[in-house]
Amino acid sequence: MDLTMNEQDIKKLGIKEGKEIGLILEYMKKYKINLELLDEENFLIDNMGEIKNAIKYKNT
Repeated sequence: MDLTMNEQDIKKLGIKEGKEIGLILEYMKKYKINLELLDEENFLIDNMGEIKNAIKYKNT
């Protein structure tokens, strides 16, 4: 299942680091499959802090 979002959409939200963008896209893909997300962009905007924390603590 593909996302409608891409790297450019995430960069517009202020995320610049390539690795972090990739991890966010991977995280979003998991959520899209599990929750059948219809509005990826609003989900990302509303949950950006939570997503960044999940990625940060997963990689430590």
